[in-house]
Amino acid sequence: MPPSKREISVESIVRDLESEKPIWPLSSYGPAKLQPTLIANLDESPEELRVKAAEAARKGTVQEYVRLYFPPLCKRLFNAAISS
Repeated sequence: MPPSKREISVESIVRDLESEKPIWPLSSYGPAKLQPTLIANLDESPEELRVKAAEAARKGTVQEYVRLYFPPLCKRLFNAAISS
């Protein structure tokens, strides 16, 4: 059955996440092709954060970068960890 047509259930999601754990802690998850993402606001990759950090360093706004990204990032990672 094509991924976009397969039955989506709690069991199928658990099976996906147990057998094929995400590589990056900052990733998204959609249960099948063309299905909505179930994990929201965790889709900034380490590369995207590095680019933003490099831009902040270039502009001299590293403290602003730290203030804007670290508290929300830590909170999102903590919430994701305790909910799994």
